Amino acid sequence: QRMPELMGRIAPHCFRALKKDCLDLPPEIYQDLVVALSPAQEKVYASMKRSLAAMIGDTIVTAANKMALFTKFRQITGGSIITDSGIEVIEKDPPKLDAILADLEDTDEQAIIWAAFTHEIDMIVRALAPMGIAVAFHGDIPDKEREAGKLAFQQGKARFFVANPAAAGFGLNLQNCHLDYTYSPVLSPAQTWQAWARNHRPGQTDKVVHKRLAAKGTVDQRVWELLAMKTDIREKFQGLSIDEIINLV
Repeated sequence: QRMPELMGRIAPHCFRALKKDCLDLPPEIYQDLVVALSPAQEKVYASMKRSLAAMIGDTIVTAANKMALFTKFRQITGGSIITDSGIEVIEKDPPKLDAILADLEDTDEQAIIWAAFTHEIDMIVRALAPMGIAVAFHGDIPDKEREAGKLAFQQGKARFFVANPAAAGFGLNLQNCHLDYTYSPVLSPAQTWQAWARNHRPGQTDKVVHKRLAAKGTVDQRVWELLAMKTDIREKFQGLSIDEIINLV
C-alpha cells in the first residue's frame, strides 16, 4: 500500500543492470501476424458484445466477473470458449492457427508457441503433429512429463514447444531455438517479456524472431497495445466499468 516509500527506502541498496547492458546478444525482431475472424467467430463475438452492452448500469458486476467476461472474448479469437459444460469449439480451424501453420511451411526450424489457455495449447499440439513432434508444457501436465518434453525440445528431438508463459516463462533455457509465436498473450507484461527471454539468452547466436498473433479489430489488438504500455491488465480491470470494457473489446 506504500510502494513509493518502500522503493525509496531500498533504492540506496540496489543496483539495476539491464540485459542489453550486460550481455552481447543478437537482436530481437518483432513481427505482427494479423488475421480476420472467421464468420462463425464474428457471430459469437458480436453476440457476446451485445450481451455485455446490455449489462451497462448493472452495479453488482464484480471485478472478477468482468475479467471472466473479458476472458471469453480472448478465447473466442482463439477458436473455442470454456463454458460450464466444457470446451465449446467455435471454429475448428481458427485463422490464427492457420496463420502459424502457413508461416511454418516456409521453414524447417524449431519453434516455440506461447498460448494463454490450456485448451489452446492442446489444440496447437494436435495441429502441429503432421509437421513434427510437438510437446506441450502447462500446469496440468505432471512435472516428470513436462521435464521430458522440455529436454526433447532442447535436444532437438521435438520440433515444437507449445507452452503457457505462466508455467514456462521463467527459468527455462530454450536458446536452441530462435523463432517463437504468441498465439494468445497473457495479461501480465512481466510474464510476456520473460517468456520471450527464454530463447534470447546467453548462448543464442541467431537473431530471435517473436511473432505476435492477433485477430483484427478485436480484444487481441487491445491487449497487445496495453502490454506495450507495460499495463498489467488484471490490475486495470479493478476500476473499469462495463462500458469501458466494451471499448476494449
